[in-house]
Amino acid sequence: MEKPEGPLLPSEPHPKVSIRHLDYLNRPKILVLMIGTISFAANGAIFPAFGVLISSVISLYYKPPAQLKNDMRFWAIILVVLIIASFLVTVAQKYFFSITGSKLIRRIRLMCFDKVVHIEVGWFDESAHSSGVIGARFSIDAVSVHATVL
Repeated sequence: MEKPEGPLLPSEPHPKVSIRHLDYLNRPKILVLMIGTISFAANGAIFPAFGVLISSVISLYYKPPAQLKNDMRFWAIILVVLIIASFLVTVAQKYFFSITGSKLIRRIRLMCFDKVVHIEVGWFDESAHSSGVIGARFSIDAVSVHATVL
């Protein structure tokens, strides 16, 4: 009699899951992923922009005092705008990637639960396949996927 397929036991080796497969499972949330990716790229551009801004501010100190006062106001406003943009982009990045990660984990848990529900009843008679072991496995796998996605 063949061993029925089901969730892996903790002693069994974990199968390699490709990022491509996770991308396939995340396909329904592609728009949210794109917004998160754009936010991620904008967040990466913030620090070089800060560097250019600081170098421009430092160069102002070599100008006459009348021009220094006007230029400093301009660069102070630009600095405040850049700080607000940095805050908004960071929040957007975390928010959109958290949404996609949570939906992916939910989808994976539902797929695993569906597999467990359709396994033969005799498989659950073994102590290694108790509800506690299966629940722990769902939790561990979800945390692993969550760490990979985020």
